[in-house]
Amino acid sequence: MAIAWTTVPAPAPIGALTVGVSDAGVVRIGFGADPHRMVTVAERLGELVADPERTPGRRPAQ
Repeated sequence: MAIAWTTVPAPAPIGALTVGVSDAGVVRIGFGADPHRMVTVAERLGELVADPERTPGRRPAQ
């Protein structure tokens, strides 16, 4: 199962929200637009991040 995610603008002071989902549902909602946080979540869950363009070469830690 892969994690798909997107970042959407939000009013100040938040600035942006990053939302990640999988087949199981929402896996993370975070303040800000840091893509590395979603990769960390995927690694902790043992999942792939669905968008290799944003995270080239990253796979979950074994």
